[in-house]
Amino acid sequence: MEQRALALQELRTAVELNAELRELKARSRLTYRQLEERAARHGELLPRSTLADVLRNGSLPRPELLAAFVRACGEGDDVDEWLAARQRAAESPAASSESGASAANAPGTVRRLTDAHRTRVVAVSVVAVAVVTAASWAALRDSGGSGTSESAPTSSSTQLPRDQVLIRPLGSPGLCVTDGQVADNRYGSLVAVQRPCGETEPQTTTLEPVGKNAYRISWFRPDQGKGCLKALTSGPGKDLLEPWEACDRTTAFRFVRMEPKESEQSRKSGHSGKSGESGESRDSGVSGQAVGRTYLIHVTDEKCVGIRAASTVAGAEAVVEPCSGTDAQLFVVEAAL
Repeated sequence: MEQRALALQELRTAVELNAELRELKARSRLTYRQLEERAARHGELLPRSTLADVLRNGSLPRPELLAAFVRACGEGDDVDEWLAARQRAAESPAASSESGASAANAPGTVRRLTDAHRTRVVAVSVVAVAVVTAASWAALRDSGGSGTSESAPTSSSTQLPRDQVLIRPLGSPGLCVTDGQVADNRYGSLVAVQRPCGETEPQTTTLEPVGKNAYRISWFRPDQGKGCLKALTSGPGKDLLEPWEACDRTTAFRFVRMEPKESEQSRKSGHSGKSGESGESRDSGVSGQAVGRTYLIHVTDEKCVGIRAASTVAGAEAVVEPCSGTDAQLFVVEAAL
């Protein structure tokens, strides 16, 4: 401990501090979720997405976040030394330039909340991605979407609920799209996964219209605020859907209403599960089966949202993949009760 305290006393910049923070997490052998839970048991707030952003982007953590992180890692005796190192880094003449450089070089720095003012540095690369996304949607706006193997489009009117909704994968009865972490921990931030619908609270989902049949998928959590889903295009999170605070730089998803044929899940269970004339998916007799309109969610003209590897297991991620229209890419959208 004394040797570590001496090492901390030598830290002078945000880059040096961040390197030590990453080593601290590695020593703890704990996941972001476990660190968050440990902090909560001591009455402290340590949002795992915020912590992941700090360690990835090299930004200076808030003092209270730093203290909670150090204690959760089991090195609470050194909190004062860590806070002193942070203060020196904040006062360093290189602090502002390092912060700007790390933001500009990060693959994507618009994430969840990082401070009480809900501000976030926006990477230049993210702005470029937003421009490309906007251009793609300009071309996509009047298209009918790509062909599907299992379903066919119905009316062009989506008639989506205006208030809070549940988004249920058609092939995974009882599960809803909500926030979670990648099972193998290859990506640290929260992403869209399928989990039991009863476990989505306190997170809520709403659809914000941004154009013809196009919506941003907006999440809200009391402890982290609002975030909209962004389809990641590069890095370790490529093809995952991640909540970003800067909603104007996130993905506009195009909801195309579908008339599903007999679903794969229904065939396995021996129920018809066909949709009615209104385009609504009826209860197939499987516990937790959704009742609502069915949609194919386009990211681009040829790419859609689906559940990875058509998995029906809780925790499987929602991913961007070539459109096929199978059950793993069909989602029932219904008003949350």
